[in-house]
Amino acid sequence: MSVAPISSSPFSAGTAPTFLIVNHSGDHLYVADRDSGDPADFSISGSGSLAAASGSPITLGMSPVWIAVTD
Repeated sequence: MSVAPISSSPFSAGTAPTFLIVNHSGDHLYVADRDSGDPADFSISGSGSLAAASGSPITLGMSPVWIAVTD
């Protein structure tokens, strides 16, 4: 296995990203941002490339420091 930079990186995920989590199906990456309160949502393609998901960032306004993903 090897690790390589993803084209178009780095990706904006707020000013203070504090937590990353991938959903159970492996097709979305969520990033909690403590400062803005707006978690980012990225779509993950089959090749591993990222793109901002429609509607991202998600407006919460509550300064999340972690995210839980459920089915």
